Amino acid sequence: MTTSFSPPTRQVPLKTKLSVIAAVVFVAMLGGLATEIGAWYLSLVQPWWKPPDWAFGPAWTIIFACTAISAIGAWHAAVRGRDRYAIGIGFAINAFLNILWSVLFFKMQKPLWAAIEVFALWGSIAWLILRVSALNPSAARWLLPYLIWVSYAASINWGVVWLNPTEESKAAASTTTVPTAVTVPKAVPVPQALPVPQAVTVPKSEIIPKSVTIPKAVTAPNDPKEKPEPKP
Repeated sequence: MTTSFSPPTRQVPLKTKLSVIAAVVFVAMLGGLATEIGAWYLSLVQPWWKPPDWAFGPAWTIIFACTAISAIGAWHAAVRGRDRYAIGIGFAINAFLNILWSVLFFKMQKPLWAAIEVFALWGSIAWLILRVSALNPSAARWLLPYLIWVSYAASINWGVVWLNPTEESKAAASTTTVPTAVTVPKAVPVPQALPVPQAVTVPKSEIIPKSVTIPKAVTAPNDPKEKPEPKP
């Protein structure tokens, strides 16, 4: 009679669970801080398949919970050090790309840049699924909702880029700095040489007539009849 023997199932250490949960919560907080729904976001034309804004919070909560379960299972299944190193680096890169997307789209207001970056985010999830499936297939399946949601979010992102061409042109204009046209000053007209005034002919002073010689008083001749009065 043959009996089947199954090795005892190892329990995941509490320290591993708490560490993974703390890391996931930290990433979720950073992504939430980078997400700003303000006047700019509300002014965008959204594609018709975009869900209401209130649905994103519960959706990402479920996504992060599934990611934490997958990370715990993958870390616990990785016995060799190089496997744990690869899993840790893979989840760290994915967390960075997740936060970077929020920064590009909401903080920097660059939908086109975020739409390009989402391909790297999608690729990091696909790599994690393949890498984790080699260690723990059930843990890899917990990442499928994450991949599906990012694919859906990427379509919304590209829809925003398509419906808001002005935003795309702004992003392109910000990357290319057009030099400002230099205003060439007009040539300053050189003043013509001032004509040298001719010598002013000073009119000769009018000839002032010489003083008229007043003739001396004519002495009347003595009257012979008149005699000089005798002196007393």
